[in-house]
Amino acid sequence: MGLLNKLFNFFNKSKISELQGIPGPPPSFPLGNLNLLFGQQPWFVTASLAENYGPISVLWFASSPQIVINSPEFFKDVLITDWLEYHKVSPIKELTPTISKYTPFIANQPFWKQMRANNPFSSEWFADWLAAQVNVFSEFGELRNSELVEKTKSDSVDLTETFQKYSFDAFSLAVAGKLFPTEIYDLFVSLGKTGSIRLTNPFILSFILNPFFYLKRKKWFKYFENLITSSANSPNPLATDIINWGTIKGVHLAGQDLTANTAAIFYGGVYSVGSTLATTVWLLSQKENKIYEEKLIHELKTFFDKKKTLTEESLKELKYLEKVLRESMRLYPAVPFYSRNSSTINYVFLGEHKIPKNTSILISNYAMHHDAGHWKEPLKFIPERWTDEVIKQNPFGSGYFFPFGQGPRACMGQPFALLYMRTTLASFYKNFKFIPEADANYLQGFHFGVMMPKGLNGKIVFNPESSK
Repeated sequence: MGLLNKLFNFFNKSKISELQGIPGPPPSFPLGNLNLLFGQQPWFVTASLAENYGPISVLWFASSPQIVINSPEFFKDVLITDWLEYHKVSPIKELTPTISKYTPFIANQPFWKQMRANNPFSSEWFADWLAAQVNVFSEFGELRNSELVEKTKSDSVDLTETFQKYSFDAFSLAVAGKLFPTEIYDLFVSLGKTGSIRLTNPFILSFILNPFFYLKRKKWFKYFENLITSSANSPNPLATDIINWGTIKGVHLAGQDLTANTAAIFYGGVYSVGSTLATTVWLLSQKENKIYEEKLIHELKTFFDKKKTLTEESLKELKYLEKVLRESMRLYPAVPFYSRNSSTINYVFLGEHKIPKNTSILISNYAMHHDAGHWKEPLKFIPERWTDEVIKQNPFGSGYFFPFGQGPRACMGQPFALLYMRTTLASFYKNFKFIPEADANYLQGFHFGVMMPKGLNGKIVFNPESSK
């Protein structure tokens, strides 16, 4: 044991004593194990601990212990069976200025239950509203995809940036029935960058914010407030956007609560679905995966040649599209790890291990999505692995496949996100495909709590085998 390891143990003797029996990489003074994160994404680090230390281990962020779990049994304890014994700490402090405190994503009990029940996505009319969005998304896709083809005749595009803006615009149609002006998208991007910096840089003091941030945030929320007021004054019974549906059919929120929850739809979904769509299109564009792209295009050609239109029900017929999407989310989940803190009142147990009060728990779904004991050739993109039996054994939210989380606090936007991504991919591959640049390479970044792919440059072209 080196001198820095001994110094760390000396200054953190009592905390180390409480965690005896939990293995982990030796920490050193003063950073603990933070050096492991230098140049590495956190989900790679947490997943690697499963290989070296088993289903439970401890990392030290300076003098703060982080219990890392890589086991379906422990996930079930934290997220399902004993979920009330755990609460969120991160990313509440980091993201509250951007999202606001009035949304269930960053709330804890007892407020969380009420906030979730009152959210528009929990309304009794949500399922009917969701079904109406298939036509909205498919019509938008036809128009936007054609525009992208024209754009890439002269210049390449970055898939991640493209699908982020694509998703923002599609969400604006679903939320308000119209495309938002560029200024509002710029506000979304700017506020998101601030939240991401606060989330990823532990040396940024939480109370320091650029004065311009508050002005931008005011404009951002004011825009949604005006949309809601306009709908209340002149409701449109024929509209399919969620603001009008809430006005006409009723919603349990009002004032700043309704404004915050409406605006939060964008931060709750645009980054994650943009990441997944970019990843999926990229994977299908690779030479080794051409056979999968061809199978998907053939399925869609057959479907649309029968003059079928996309509906919530007809989307279920696109079995191969579903396999492709699930495999993309398995291989590169947009949210590759989660966090909770143990109870501030009681000690909790994970297996035989007694966890101190208010200890951070890191939950590595990335590790389970790549577990070689569960998935054959887990590092390869193989849509065919998703047979009916495998889908039955690995539903969303199961022990080895939970891109949207698990349990009562799993992402409430999952039905919306899945319908949007299914419709968008079907609309895209109906007539188009992506050709990557020769030197493009898939890299992973981290933005606003989401794995954000980088370097995905190329051109969107008409598919000669399309159904047109």
